[in-house]
Amino acid sequence: MGLFDRGKYYRLEDREPEKKKKERPKGYTPPKPLSALSCALLLLLALALCCYSAALLVMRFAGVEAEARANTALDGDGAVVDAGPVSVSSTLHVTFRDREGTLRAAGVSLLGNTEAIGDTVLIRYVPGHEGWVTLSSQSDRLALPFGGLFLSVFLVRTAYRRFKELKQK
Repeated sequence: MGLFDRGKYYRLEDREPEKKKKERPKGYTPPKPLSALSCALLLLLALALCCYSAALLVMRFAGVEAEARANTALDGDGAVVDAGPVSVSSTLHVTFRDREGTLRAAGVSLLGNTEAIGDTVLIRYVPGHEGWVTLSSQSDRLALPFGGLFLSVFLVRTAYRRFKELKQK
């Protein structure tokens, strides 16, 4: 074997011929993936998205902003006590005063509670429903509720069109 020897597959005609790709028969259309059950599930998902988006919009436009102390709670006597997280959790316990001056406690959902005990955070609550509490930074973003409403309209439209096709067949 020499330095410039190219082996026995040097010429192209000695190799095996390449396999041709299989072609679909003409007139073939794949089946539609949505059945009546999946259309009903799309409608339920659209309803859930619509409710979530509406709740965020209510918090944004009808909610009242207040300062709250992070990782605190109320004891049985109504006094503020520390309720620091044992580890990074998904619930931030806060205490705040509403418009009338009543001391309230609530839990706010977030990803990773790393606030120090007694830190001041801005929250938003709905008067008359003080259990509806969210962080102001979460309710200030309007892209999420409007995106959810747009997606729910798209899902309803898709499910309606597919129901119509299923009914015709």
